[in-house]
Amino acid sequence: MFVFALITGKLIPVFGLKPTFTVGYVIAAIGNILFGFVDIFEDKSTFLAVCFSLRVLTSMGGAAAITASLTILANCFQGTMSQPMGNIAASAGLGMILGPFVGGLLYEHYTATALVVIDYEVRISRPCVARCRSTFLWGVQCQ
Repeated sequence: MFVFALITGKLIPVFGLKPTFTVGYVIAAIGNILFGFVDIFEDKSTFLAVCFSLRVLTSMGGAAAITASLTILANCFQGTMSQPMGNIAASAGLGMILGPFVGGLLYEHYTATALVVIDYEVRISRPCVARCRSTFLWGVQCQ
């Protein structure tokens, strides 16, 4: 993720913020969705190769989305970036704390596919909620 974030930083001026964010977000979502179906591989070496490949794909998409979103954040909140940046850091920390716990509960009581379905639903609804909340909470209209 670290290496691709640097590459993405160089590609943002070429392709633009919105396409870079959108493509990165979609690539990360596709990688996560496909990761839920890796249990169909019975051979251990194939399973590990597919898991590793999908993790690399997801990291590339996540790096592009995160790099673009932080650039969008810097553009939208030029004078008051500390509060939105703090909210992002707090949300990421909360996700790192609660994510494994909630994922473990879902996996224990349901299947790995339940994790994919919930992740898919969150990824689909997040851009819609973010677009509505950014104007409502911050009064900032970003391009």
